[in-house]
Order: sequence, then structure tokens, then C-alpha cells
Amino acid sequence: SKAPFKDWKWNDVVPAIRKPNLQQLPDGRLIVSAAIDQGGLRHALFELDANTGNLRELRRIPTNVTEPTRTGLTLHKGELWVAFRVKSGNSYTVRAERINPRPADGKPVADFE
Repeated sequence: SKAPFKDWKWNDVVPAIRKPNLQQLPDGRLIVSAAIDQGGLRHALFELDANTGNLRELRRIPTNVTEPTRTGLTLHKGELWVAFRVKSGNSYTVRAERINPRPADGKPVADFE
């Protein structure tokens, strides 16, 4: 909805995701980090079309956690960062990675750095 936020329009997100986190980029695109279960659980970054609710997967998040877990997104000095858990034995660590989401012009995406 636009201000004064009284006329809401709802769209289902396709495909269904779990534990989402959302970050709007300076160019207006909406990036979502979430868990998705399509023939096996994985965590990934998506670009969300707010008008249709459709998600386009940009890349997988390199976590080895086998249950849905929240991932963090933040912008820092114009760069997008994702934080996620990694399991090592019986303990977990948190990794933060700088990422380059697919530009609006469709150029290829760089892998996690």
C-alpha cells in the first residue's frame, strides 16, 4: 500500500518460502534470503517481484544447516551482505559474506566472495 497505507493488496509468494528476510536495494529491487523446500531443503537469495509475488532465485547460500534457519541481510557502504549459520560437528558458527546480486540489467552474477 502507498501512504496513507489503507489500501493493501496481497500476493502469495511463489514458491513458498520459510524464515524470510528482506532487503531493498538502492535501485529499488527487493532481495529475499529464505529457506525453500523443493525436493530438499536449501537456503537461497531471491529477487522478489512485489507486484506479482514471484521469486527468482539468484544463488544458493552456502550453508550446511539441514533445518530452516534465518539468514541476515544488510547493506553496508552500498554492498549487500548475508549472514548465515554453518554447522561444524556439534556447534555452529556464523559466516558473513559480501555478495553481488544480479544487476537489474541482467549481467551475470559473481559467486560468493
